[in-house]
Amino acid sequence: MEICSAERAYATLAPYYDEFTRHHEHEVWLERLETLARAHGLAGRRVLDVGCGTGKSLLPLVRRGYDGAGCDLSAGMLARARDALPQAPLHHADMRALPRSIGTFDWITCLDDALNYLLGDDDLARALASMARLLRPGGLLTFDLNSLSAHRDGFAATWVVEEPGLFLCWEGRGCAPDPGEPGSADISIFESADGAWLRHASHHEQRWWGTGDVGRACAAAGLTLVAVHGQLPGARLQPDVDESTHTKLVYLARRSRPATEEGGSA
Repeated sequence: MEICSAERAYATLAPYYDEFTRHHEHEVWLERLETLARAHGLAGRRVLDVGCGTGKSLLPLVRRGYDGAGCDLSAGMLARARDALPQAPLHHADMRALPRSIGTFDWITCLDDALNYLLGDDDLARALASMARLLRPGGLLTFDLNSLSAHRDGFAATWVVEEPGLFLCWEGRGCAPDPGEPGSADISIFESADGAWLRHASHHEQRWWGTGDVGRACAAAGLTLVAVHGQLPGARLQPDVDESTHTKLVYLARRSRPATEEGGSA
């Protein structure tokens, strides 16, 4: 499979990712996502975090007693995840073609707008179908996507993160009028080393996927979409969905059970 833009972007960003996202409240967020999944029938403790990055979204689940595994396209991000989660199975894999050898899971998560990095017209459907194959019948998939307003605002914004000896600047390059076209941004990384400042650059492209796209991709993957929630900053899940005010949309889908398990005939 071809090298995608996300793999190139995170090859550079991986050593600095945790500093860049230090304001993210993963412990709080994952507790709330677990509560939502349990309310929709999550049973079992085997979880796979797709696009696990440095482990920030998988570690809270392992701490909560889950038998956790992860996978990511970026070898650099996985190297840091292995430092944080030395006992967890971590796999170098593309979410659009996850190998069955990874295992079968009760719950799969794909968070932190990982799916927004999929740019091809059929990439979302391929990724959801790939994840569905690793769910047990009746298992649940939780994933998020950036809202339309977050997509447009984020790729028009400039913001910085500063640490001693480290300066990171996100500079949005804008979005095309068509929401199906990607937005782009550059992260400039300045690092102090031996009295000099070194500069690195990480280029990011993301695509907005709407609820209609998600519904069609879920149906094609044999997934039933059971819940959609808007989310506000601070991991605040909302009962409704508003692309203009919420920053993320959180989706919950269930792998269909065989007809014999649902009381039908084979």
